[in-house]
Amino acid sequence: MLTKFKMFLFIFIPILIGLYVRFDDLKIWLKNKHFYFFKDRAIFTGNDSFFFARYAEEYFSGKYKPGEPDFLRNVPDFLPYWDPVPLLSVLSGFISKLQGDYIENISLWLIPILSVLFVIPMVLFFKRIGYPLAGFSGALLTVISLAYLPRTSIGRLDTDSLNLFFPFAIALFLLLFSYERKNIKYLYISLAGILANLYMWWYQQPSLLLAIVISFLIFLTIERKLKFSKDDLIGIGVFLLLANPMNLFKGISNAIYKIQSYVFLAGEKAVQGGFPNIQQWVTELEHYDFSRLGKLIVGNEFLFGLGLFGLLLLIVNKWKPFILLLPFLVLGFIPLIGAMRFSMYLVPFIGIGIGAIFDFLIQKFKEKKALEENNKLNFGLSLISAAIILGLLLYTNKYSFAFVIKPKFPPPLAGDFLSLKEKTEENAWIWTWWSEGYMVEYYGNRGVFVDPGSQFTPKTYFIALSYSIDKPYLAKNTILSIASVGLKGIKEELNKGIPPEKIKENVLKGKYIKDVKNPIYWLFTIRSLAAFDGINKIGTWNFKLQNGLEKQYQYIGRCKNLSRTKILCSVWKIDLKEGIVKAGNKYYPLKAIYFKTSKGEIKKGIYNQKGLNLVLVNSNYGAFGFLMYDQPLRSMFTQMYLLRNFDRENFELVYDNFPFSVLYKVKK
Repeated sequence: MLTKFKMFLFIFIPILIGLYVRFDDLKIWLKNKHFYFFKDRAIFTGNDSFFFARYAEEYFSGKYKPGEPDFLRNVPDFLPYWDPVPLLSVLSGFISKLQGDYIENISLWLIPILSVLFVIPMVLFFKRIGYPLAGFSGALLTVISLAYLPRTSIGRLDTDSLNLFFPFAIALFLLLFSYERKNIKYLYISLAGILANLYMWWYQQPSLLLAIVISFLIFLTIERKLKFSKDDLIGIGVFLLLANPMNLFKGISNAIYKIQSYVFLAGEKAVQGGFPNIQQWVTELEHYDFSRLGKLIVGNEFLFGLGLFGLLLLIVNKWKPFILLLPFLVLGFIPLIGAMRFSMYLVPFIGIGIGAIFDFLIQKFKEKKALEENNKLNFGLSLISAAIILGLLLYTNKYSFAFVIKPKFPPPLAGDFLSLKEKTEENAWIWTWWSEGYMVEYYGNRGVFVDPGSQFTPKTYFIALSYSIDKPYLAKNTILSIASVGLKGIKEELNKGIPPEKIKENVLKGKYIKDVKNPIYWLFTIRSLAAFDGINKIGTWNFKLQNGLEKQYQYIGRCKNLSRTKILCSVWKIDLKEGIVKAGNKYYPLKAIYFKTSKGEIKKGIYNQKGLNLVLVNSNYGAFGFLMYDQPLRSMFTQMYLLRNFDRENFELVYDNFPFSVLYKVKK
């Protein structure tokens, strides 16, 4: 009875804390709805959320056609609809229809609930192998870690919400099958197979299923010492059948692609014939050093190292059950050498290692005192250890309780995305930075050239090129060229042996332009204000040096006049009388100031021959400041978006709601 109560606490406490730390944000959202909602619908907190939401709406409206071209994605090449439709889209869409509410609002409570379900199989798995505190500690750390919390908070409609539940649940039932001697083992293996199939429908990464099956076969082979019983063979067959053998065949090619993308290519500067590798500028593919990774995962470098040490001890002592978790242990260790995207998989193992140390200490204490098995003693030692773990992890992760998840953009931008349905033709294509893609598809129902699921191609380079280039007709040629030939045309040129420099030259000259029937619009949004320095590095890529211009541009925030000659923009102080820019103890010469008035006039002042240019833009939402050198000053980003200084022969201004969005139509 005491053991069952202890396990109830070990499951209940992490779930309760996990729900609290997520729903605590919801109180702030509801209290300040103008920051987090557009009218009566919440703003999603993740890019992929818009993708799953659109597929949910199209599935329940009958527009979704599995395997057929999705005419909103990756124009003019198009990507196929997922086959099958994502399970997350089916689930969220069904609840949305049932409750008659927006999917965004459903995600405010659905995702937090899903995200803590992994606690149950994790705690039970480690209880079954004799290390209950390891399971408790792993569950507790995971629900509050800043490596997992932002990915599973309110408003983030994403598969990460169950991406820990499925692995631990499958491993638990495979473990129970291998240990059980009664007929109930067939129930366990059947549940493992069903969950594996649901996992593939949920995450659609067959390489992981392949790894799970291989790990299970290795584990069972070692456990049975190469002597399989009839029950074992039947169980393996049931598992493979219910998990769907077709997924295993797909897993081989999927595994090769994933290893190349997330391990070997993440740090490369160039891919695809010399075009820049966009992965370098994707935050979640960034590599963190040991110190930064430790603080992200557990809030403390020492505990991070301690968790790794405890995990190693546990693996040495209980290496066979860990074979069932091996695929996800490998994923967890990727951030130590590659992309931090998979740090959420490392979190539970660090927590498991910390808890395992307490399990070891209890075992050693009982051995030293020669104590017999005593339920009350075990209960007392476990509760004391759990209390220490609870206090320790809550303290080192205290910032998680102060963390408030934010929408991907301010609410007025949602209105601008929605207005695309009115301001553009139904067959219009939108030329914009890849991070806006899913939002344009979801709100505006318009096709985009690149989105967060198709950004790692040369097409993204050419979009960046159009932002960085200094002549309107060259930007127009770039847009119409890609609209004419797409990624397919670029690859055909590369296959002919044409170097990327020559392809770029042909694009700028307009040699690939054909008759494009779809109207094309260029959309700039507020999300690019802080991102432009990275965009500009891609757009100014030097194919010989394999690099682009860095630190040429800085968004310095909202500005206010301290006097007629002094302007303050966040920590930046501009002295117009002396012609200098000051930030902390550093001084920079001010070359010129360009002031966009609320009436649309551009005023200019010259101060020094060299230095930084200040672009000051007044709008209905206040004044915004930007510091930059000459190259980004001349760029289409600055001229067309910040200053609205555009060439009327090549572009037509359709909508101006700076800084939230500015929309141009490309003249043909």
